Amino acid sequence: MNKLYSIIFLFFVAFAFCGCTDENIGAEYSGKGGFAFASSVLNVEAESNRIMVPIYRSSLDINNTKISFSISDEEGFEDGTGIFSLLTEEVTFPDNSYESNAQVYIKDLNLLSLNGKYRLTLGIKENATPSKRDEIAVTVNRKLTFEHLGKCSWFDQCIFDNAYDTDIYKAKEADIYRVIDPYREGLIAEEYAMNGWMGKTPEYVQFRVDSDNFIHYEEFYTGMLVNTLYMAWAYYPSTYVWGQDFSKFDVMNKKISDTEFNLYPVYCLPDFKYGFLNEGVYPLNIVLK
Repeated sequence: MNKLYSIIFLFFVAFAFCGCTDENIGAEYSGKGGFAFASSVLNVEAESNRIMVPIYRSSLDINNTKISFSISDEEGFEDGTGIFSLLTEEVTFPDNSYESNAQVYIKDLNLLSLNGKYRLTLGIKENATPSKRDEIAVTVNRKLTFEHLGKCSWFDQCIFDNAYDTDIYKAKEADIYRVIDPYREGLIAEEYAMNGWMGKTPEYVQFRVDSDNFIHYEEFYTGMLVNTLYMAWAYYPSTYVWGQDFSKFDVMNKKISDTEFNLYPVYCLPDFKYGFLNEGVYPLNIVLK
């Protein structure tokens, strides 16, 4: 419990709550009728040529809406221009159903790189609900085949006082790893759960190793709730965007040997922006047994 009581949330700005993450799923409606996406974030492992993006209507009296589509060129995501397109710009709803799908078409699955990530943005062009959930970021990667490597220890030094054992898998097709449910045991053992500081834990944490042995990953949640309310997330250093530049720590994310990996994320509360936990960056060590 020492870590729990030592956590201090530092502010750059004393306001700016944000209540829209991939943990807040479900359409929200109020006032006049309209359309909304089911969530603001969607992660997809592509295994067919179509990606289905759920969209809802608040009334059976409104039948269709038009969708915009773009591909991000943000650093860390590959440009998928020419690979992805909308199957149709207009979404029509089945009779007596409040749910339909915007459909993204993938020209050829083989054009997706094995370790690539693609960021797509879909928007509702007209008649969005007052909830303003009128845009969704869809992150797409190619579905891979993972094989069990064995057991590993997981030592997140921001969250835990000790290391905890779990299972680790590796993709057959690329140097990509998944550590399975790495937070649950520690959050229970170190009394986070007993004190109400434990929320939903990730099914796995995934990272990849490039040809220079540097490690890359998307942000992931830890299952630890600050003040029983705000989920603590771990961000790749250069992707933290709220007030301080941590990019110099990118190089600390590295494969040490065939059996040891060192992640060095920034810990923050994205639902409560403009701050980070304690010093911000901490080592996260993974060692195969």
